[in-house]
Amino acid sequence: MAFKPSTRMPLARRRIPSELPDADREHWRRLPFEGADNCRDLGGYTVLDGRRLKWGCLYRSGHLGGLTPEDIAFMERLKLRKVVDFRGRDERERRPDRLPGGIESVHHPIDVAGTDLERRIIAALKGKADLNAGEYLSGVNRLFATEYTDVYRAWILDMARNDEALPQVFHCTAGKDRAGFASAIILTILGVPRETVVEDYLKTNHYTAASADRIIRKVRRRSFFRTDGEIIRPLLRVEEAHIRTAFETIDTEWGSFKAYQSEGLGLVEDDLKALKERLLESIPA
Repeated sequence: MAFKPSTRMPLARRRIPSELPDADREHWRRLPFEGADNCRDLGGYTVLDGRRLKWGCLYRSGHLGGLTPEDIAFMERLKLRKVVDFRGRDERERRPDRLPGGIESVHHPIDVAGTDLERRIIAALKGKADLNAGEYLSGVNRLFATEYTDVYRAWILDMARNDEALPQVFHCTAGKDRAGFASAIILTILGVPRETVVEDYLKTNHYTAASADRIIRKVRRRSFFRTDGEIIRPLLRVEEAHIRTAFETIDTEWGSFKAYQSEGLGLVEDDLKALKERLLESIPA
C-alpha cells in the first residue's frame, strides 16, 4: 500500500513527485494538500509500448474549494496551466474552487453523481431510500460511457490540440466517479494496461479513507448517535465493478474501446500522436 504523506505539514516540506528521484515518487503520488482529497499525480504508469506517463503533467483530484492559503502556495509550485472541473453548476456554486492566479479554469459539467449522490445519502440516512450503492454507482458509470461522451470528448481533444492545456488537474467533487472515469479512459487511450487502470481507480479508497471516516463521524454526531453512519460508506467508495461496467458499456455501445475513442471521442491518428508525445516519455535506463 502506498505511503500517505501527512497533509498537515509546512509548505517547505511538501514534495512534488516530478521533482524527486524516481525511487521516491510513488510515495508522494498523492499530493499533500490539506484542503483537497484524492489529489494525485498520474505519472509513472507504464504503457504497452514500454514508455511511461510523465510525472507532473496530469493530476486528478476531488474539488478544490477547501484549499488553504498554504495549499494555494503549494499549487503554484505545480506550474499548472489549466483546471478542468466536471462538477454541475450547483456544486460549483456551493464550493467554488480556490486557485492561484494565472490558471485557466474550464467547466465541463456532468450533472450526475454529485448533487444526486448527496441527495441519495441524505435520503438513506432518513430511511427514505433503499440504498443499493453498487447498482447506483455502476449505473452512473454506464451513463458516463453513453450520455456524457461529448463532455469527455471536449476535454480530451483539448489536451490533444491545445499547446496550453498541460500541466492540468481535472476533478469532480470527491474525485472518484466522474474524475475516476476520466482517468480510466485517458490512461487506456495512452496504452496503460487495464489491470493498472483498475488499480489507479481503486486507489481512491485508500486516499479517501480518512475523509470517509470524518463524514461518517459527523453524521453520527449530528444525529446524536442515533444514526449508523456506516450505511453510507458504500456510497463514499469505488468498486472494481463500477469501472468494469463503464468499459463493458463502451464495448456494447461502440463495439470496442478503439471504436469509442475514434467515433465517440473523435480522436484521429494525429490526436493520438499528440497526446502520447505530450504525456509519455521513455523510461530512463
